[in-house]
Amino acid sequence: FLLMILRRLMRPLGVLAAATEQITAGKLGEPVLINGADEVGRLGEAFERMRVRVRSQLDALSLLLQASLSVASSLNLDQSLPSILEGALGVTDAEGARLLLIPFDGRHDKLQTYVAGVGAADMRAFDTDVLNLIETEGELIAIENVARARTVLNVGSEPHALQAIIALPLQHEANLLGVLWLGYTVPHHFSREETDLLTTLAGQAAVAVANARLFEASEGGRQQLEAILAATPDAVIVTDSRLQLLLLNPAAEDLFELEGEHIMGRRINEIIHQPQLAVALRASDERASAHEIKLPDGRTFSASTSSILRHDGGVIGRLAVLRDVTDFKQLDRQKTDAIAAVSHDLRNPLSLMHGYATMLPMVGKLNARQLDFSEKIVAGVEHMSTLIEDVLDLHRIESTPGSEWENCQIEILLKHEVEEMRSAAVAKGIQLECATVTGIKHVSGDESLLRRAIRHLLDNGLCYTPAGGSVQARVEMRAEDVVLAVADNGVGISHADQDRLFERFYRVRGQQEGESGGSGLGLAFVKSISERHGGRVWLESRLGQGSTFFLSLPAQSGGGEN
Repeated sequence: FLLMILRRLMRPLGVLAAATEQITAGKLGEPVLINGADEVGRLGEAFERMRVRVRSQLDALSLLLQASLSVASSLNLDQSLPSILEGALGVTDAEGARLLLIPFDGRHDKLQTYVAGVGAADMRAFDTDVLNLIETEGELIAIENVARARTVLNVGSEPHALQAIIALPLQHEANLLGVLWLGYTVPHHFSREETDLLTTLAGQAAVAVANARLFEASEGGRQQLEAILAATPDAVIVTDSRLQLLLLNPAAEDLFELEGEHIMGRRINEIIHQPQLAVALRASDERASAHEIKLPDGRTFSASTSSILRHDGGVIGRLAVLRDVTDFKQLDRQKTDAIAAVSHDLRNPLSLMHGYATMLPMVGKLNARQLDFSEKIVAGVEHMSTLIEDVLDLHRIESTPGSEWENCQIEILLKHEVEEMRSAAVAKGIQLECATVTGIKHVSGDESLLRRAIRHLLDNGLCYTPAGGSVQARVEMRAEDVVLAVADNGVGISHADQDRLFERFYRVRGQQEGESGGSGLGLAFVKSISERHGGRVWLESRLGQGSTFFLSLPAQSGGGEN
């Protein structure tokens, strides 16, 4: 009798032990079959409820994992969204599931729809009402009895197969992308676990839609940019901050005879043997600058370079756009030659006019008014003669190749010119200062031309600085370039005038001019001299806050330092 009792007790305990091992091993498909009103029976029922709950939770976690993998593995909504809908039906008692996507223009008559379940087609009549509810409420809506929701749904008088509805918004960064909703054929109570699971699935669907639309927008922008770069005749070059090539458009490939993916990621000076281009791209101290590049075949290109910046202002790359200006340079040379020829022919008549004007007092006494007119004639002729000499000098600088070049110390030349012009600065009440640093390398060039360029920059600063102001000149090293900067606190120059300031005869309107009036060729001299020495000139200026002119010259490699 005792043995029978022990067997009766031990058999369900063995079943419980086996069920425990199955649950521990993750095998939750077999139910725990222990019944009875005693403690062992109640324990078996508790184990069965635990098994069902754990299995339900694991199924939900598996569903969410599959939805996440579907979203992460594909940007195609036709692949990712149906799996989410099937998963929602698999863990609920819903008859059908529908997902409505709102287009970019927000029109409800062009909704993109995804469905799953045998009853999904009959649920179409509620699409508009459900979407309007979600747009109005902006949050989850659960209707446990459709017959009692006539105020919010267009149920009508006839009976409907749907008895319960749950709708969830698809939101991404406060934007409503659409709605996911499920229909039930019987009144349904929505538990917290069910709504949480469906909310998570709706969030995965929203991520999938947002990613797909972002990719679509970026791909459209990429294709437009690619079409623009392919159509533009200008060569476009993009590098990273270390001057490693990132992009070349077809015009740039043709210009430098480059082709293939193997060139991407290589440094620009390894594949494009144009030192001037490397210097232009390396000039990262300015956000945008203009350069002139001459190719060995005689063509001339105007290169506009600028920095590609992050939101915090850091430089992440460089952009260069090269435009062929060979024809314009040829026209400019022809214009210069014509002006030089005319100027040369005007020298003799002007000399005669000057000579006869100065001899007028010798042939007879002149009254005060006649003497004033004579002096004005002489002054005008002298000004024209000076202008002609400047034009001829500029023509000689641009047309005559360099001959006697030598090692020059820019800081010594600057100090000499500052001392030469200090008396003129004192006469105007302007403080003229000069500052240099150690370690300035030599440059190779024509000392007389470099002196003239420095003199023009200093004279320009003195000319446009009012009495009581200051002009400060300094020399420093920037990478492998010697940079001379002349800063003043004068009237400044507007952005509209800055691009043309180095053109011949260009004068800024509405600003004071020097006492002599000037010829409008001073800065053109500086530009021509800088280009002849392989350098460049630019300025930084704001109206009312003064201007700073920069002259950059390549330092001698291995040259001496001071």
